[in-house]
Amino acid sequence: MIPIAYKAFLVAVNKNISPDFSDLPNTINDVREVKRLLMEKPSNFDDANVQEFTGTISKKTIITAELEAFFESATNEDILFLFWAGHGYLHQGEGYLVPFDGSTHTDSSMIRMADVKSLIDNSKAKVIFSLFDTCHSGSIARSQDILRGLQITGSGKVIIAACQPNQYAYDRNGHGAFSDYLIQGLSGAAANQDGIIDVYNLYSFISSKLSTEFQSGVQVPALYSSTLTGQPIEIRRVILRNDENQSPKGGIETILDNSGTSYWLGNISSEFDSFSEVSAGVYKLTINNPPVEVENGFRKLNEQKTVVGFAVRNQACLIRIVNMNITSGSSGDTMVVELSKVEGKHESTMMDMAYGGSGRRLSADEIASIRAKILIFGDEDERRTSSFGDTLLESLINNPTNGSVKVIPNLISSLQDKNYSLTRIRVITIAYLILTGTVEQIEKLSFKVTNGIISEVTFIGYRKKYYSNVDPYRIELTGELRK
Repeated sequence: MIPIAYKAFLVAVNKNISPDFSDLPNTINDVREVKRLLMEKPSNFDDANVQEFTGTISKKTIITAELEAFFESATNEDILFLFWAGHGYLHQGEGYLVPFDGSTHTDSSMIRMADVKSLIDNSKAKVIFSLFDTCHSGSIARSQDILRGLQITGSGKVIIAACQPNQYAYDRNGHGAFSDYLIQGLSGAAANQDGIIDVYNLYSFISSKLSTEFQSGVQVPALYSSTLTGQPIEIRRVILRNDENQSPKGGIETILDNSGTSYWLGNISSEFDSFSEVSAGVYKLTINNPPVEVENGFRKLNEQKTVVGFAVRNQACLIRIVNMNITSGSSGDTMVVELSKVEGKHESTMMDMAYGGSGRRLSADEIASIRAKILIFGDEDERRTSSFGDTLLESLINNPTNGSVKVIPNLISSLQDKNYSLTRIRVITIAYLILTGTVEQIEKLSFKVTNGIISEVTFIGYRKKYYSNVDPYRIELTGELRK
């Protein structure tokens, strides 16, 4: 018997040759986040079965050939996952997906939705789960017929589109609202009590969140499904929040590489229920039934309009609370907080200082690497070999000129000793790596967890890019934590 195989096909058309279509730079982040979540342990997907197409690789000839192979080679034991983020286009009642080289002047340069439908209909796959976020803002908008081709036949096939046929799919500063809630759902917000995310739980979560955000009903996701038999198909499984610090059975090691719904704001760290970027530099954070200490902490920051550090997922910045509203309902209190980004020293275009003294020279990038080691691992050996008691170098490491906060050595272990949850430890570490000016972007921060304790850390981050013709400096670290 052929074993069940999960396979994924992920597309982000973040750029288009045609000036008719605006760039969608954040679609690539959306797709990569979806890929990371699908691959996150415990995962149903093998790396070899997850395909990603972005940038110039998302040309029509490439996408068409690979998409045909994806559906036509599937067996009746395969479970297929398709996610497409980019522009959609309507011409003479025909809906199209727009590839990198698509143009409104030539229909044949685009991909007909009806052709995608045909591939889905004729595939032998046991289950096909497809999601389309294909109408971000720009000069091209969705019309009432753009999804006409997505009514599907056969069994075990589900399509979720960002909105109904007669609606627009909205975005926030380039991020599709649909994709944002898809990522939240896959992160665990759509999981049932056993930590399982299935097709219907995910759709229900996305639909509920969009209905809350767009209360006028201007964007309601569309679900097109054929016959599904048996139990709902599992997409992924997550470690539930209440279980994240419990010891794995039999001492099995696990990997944590996301911050889940944890956030950090000043000296406050708890869990959010919804987070979105409303516009450039303006964020909305929603917390249902906030603990008293969290509510009081937010009230104080709001009254004083204090500028504090803020971190969520893989990003961090300085913010100020500009508005805070608490409403009461049958299910309890809901706190909605509007945050406004404030530029910090860590974002300065001025290059941070290098070091020359005691018979040696260290570039600013090399100093940042030392700082990252000390922050993550509390690396006293690195500190001794790098400073030789030089107070200037010690200051550059611990109090960087381009830092908005000071370095806390051995941060992860100190937070673990205070019994912080794993996801909160991760999001606070994200905050300090970015706000100290150590890195500008974080590609990876993962914890190896043994019996509920972080034993090893892997980190990949990139420094600020100062010259257009020089790639940003990459810092990559892996090591065990000091006890």
